[in-house]
Amino acid sequence: MTLAYHEELVYHANFDEIKNDFCYARYLIFSASNIPNDKVHFFNNTFKKTDDLTHTIDNIKTQQLKSAFKILYAIFDKIAYFISHFFNLNDIDKDKQISFENLFKKPNSGKGNKEWKPHDKLKDSKNQFIHALFYILKDLRDIKDQESVSDWLNPDLVKICEIRNYIEHRSFKIIDSLYSDLVFSEVIQQNEIRHLTDKRKKYNCELIALYPEVNKQKGTDKHIELIEKKEQLEKQIQHIDNQLYEKEKCSKHTLIMSDKDFTTQLMTLAELVRNSIIYLSFSIEFDEQKKPPKDERLVWHREVPRK
Repeated sequence: MTLAYHEELVYHANFDEIKNDFCYARYLIFSASNIPNDKVHFFNNTFKKTDDLTHTIDNIKTQQLKSAFKILYAIFDKIAYFISHFFNLNDIDKDKQISFENLFKKPNSGKGNKEWKPHDKLKDSKNQFIHALFYILKDLRDIKDQESVSDWLNPDLVKICEIRNYIEHRSFKIIDSLYSDLVFSEVIQQNEIRHLTDKRKKYNCELIALYPEVNKQKGTDKHIELIEKKEQLEKQIQHIDNQLYEKEKCSKHTLIMSDKDFTTQLMTLAELVRNSIIYLSFSIEFDEQKKPPKDERLVWHREVPRK
């Protein structure tokens, strides 16, 4: 009598919500597949765009694909939240800390302890479908002390986590596959980087050789000349360091993928999410079948209401 009508069916409704999110992401993917790469849409056609020479596809097609990716990845955390509540794995006040990854971790008692340990309520579980969810996690994350099948089966699988990070928090561009060779070709830049690296080594060797001379010529007229030469070498080394740092910073700012490569990763993610939903259903069924029958003479069966 303490539960409202909608609270009695909270797990049924939550499971429907998870399936609904998956179906919407699936709709976005397949509707986007029929949109041409050069299709112009009014949603982002109201401002002037910068041509960064990457041949980026920024129309409604790629926005739908990226939205589908974010929705699918978010389902993992929703599954984790469902499992945590349904199987009573954590206290309610720990809800904000629940994620698909830390679902399988033992709660961390010490602040500095980062070692991977299985959750006490799951490590001895006979529910093989929960273990199947853990193996999906291992494919997506580089888990310490755990061998990932994807390391040799599909090395690109671990890139899904990186893609999600760039889409949500950094910069992510999808380019036309026709221009992949042109965009990813950095022969000139790599030659310049090697040239700068060699110059830095040369200046550094000259600087190291100069230190003894500076100390040796203290108090003489040549000492000032050596100090000026030393400062000049240090400025040249600093200038090269600034150029190399700027290259590294800009190169890591944006993740660029071709439309074909991204679609492959997206469909792989959709398969993993679909399997996770199925395993979630099976894990609940397995758990319910293992519960001892209630010793009651009268059992009131009720059908789950349907729309």
